[in-house]
Amino acid sequence: MIHLIDEHQSRSEGSADNKGQSHPPETPESIALVKHVKKLFDKAKAHRQKYDEKWLDYYKFFRGRQWKESRPSYRHSEVINFVFQAIQSTVPIITDKQPRVDFLPTEPEDRLLSDILNEVKNNDWHLQNWLFTLTEVLYDAHIYGTGFARMEFDPSANFGMGAVDFGSADPFYCFPDPAAEDVNKKADFFIYAEPMEISKIKRKWPKKGKHVQADLIDMMKGDKTDLSTIRFKSPTDNKTLTESSAPASSFDKEEALVITCYHKDEDSIEENKLESGDFEQRLKFPRGRKTVMVGNIVLEDGPNPYKDGMFPFLKMQNYILPREFFGISEGEQLESPQRVVTQLVSYTLDVLTLMGTPIWII
Repeated sequence: MIHLIDEHQSRSEGSADNKGQSHPPETPESIALVKHVKKLFDKAKAHRQKYDEKWLDYYKFFRGRQWKESRPSYRHSEVINFVFQAIQSTVPIITDKQPRVDFLPTEPEDRLLSDILNEVKNNDWHLQNWLFTLTEVLYDAHIYGTGFARMEFDPSANFGMGAVDFGSADPFYCFPDPAAEDVNKKADFFIYAEPMEISKIKRKWPKKGKHVQADLIDMMKGDKTDLSTIRFKSPTDNKTLTESSAPASSFDKEEALVITCYHKDEDSIEENKLESGDFEQRLKFPRGRKTVMVGNIVLEDGPNPYKDGMFPFLKMQNYILPREFFGISEGEQLESPQRVVTQLVSYTLDVLTLMGTPIWII
């Protein structure tokens, strides 16, 4: 769940708010672009809620936090973590051997080039520790049902020569097209919405980032790493209260939600044919479009930087659902038997403790 504060950007050119904060001028094109991306974002969020409702519960099950309510100190709250055992016994087997990825020549004269690419790939795999990245994606897939990786190109790497940047992507920040079966199959867009500190935004986009203000209130209903959350149930009205050591929101961290949207744009332009004098229409962004924005401020907009026009993300499913984007996690399958065993063991220990120190009736 992502909540943003009310829009604070002005739409008048060179205007400022009541705090003296200036805002960049907005054009009808930028306003329409922001509305379009937000519409796609809302559409993807609504669709993903059918699958991500219990992602946080699955993560806490994996970490052993399986009692939602606080129990008295004299009651047992034991956990025999089957979810952890199942995942930890599977992932090491999968990653025991390095996956083999080879570049194969399509023409006889391409053999030398394919050999060079294979050597470069092997070097990147070991130098950049891609096995660790792959392991992170595998854990995400087992815990949430679907793991994501990003395969981008960093032009500033290798002293300006550029290099492939392979990294894991947090599933909580990934929002695919509801009609998609894969990242680049039947997909018109893919959105990565990532909370980012204001100082980092200003460094990365110095021209427009200086106008960005903190607008993030809540991301994914709390911090998944906050395992110290304690819930108390009222004996009178059956309401549950939550106490946590973490702050209720991340607004104090001065963060904003950076939305990166790769989408297939339908804007077209007319070109004059010099030979016939006629005009023809063609797509303005034939490879697709990349838009980066915060609130109503467009930080970056232009054609998809990759010549193949593909979205630079990959997904991995734990258990496949035919023709559906998201998969099934280990936690979804083990949640019910895990609860049965956890409660049986704890309640049995309660009885044994009581019988070991029986009550005296006088």
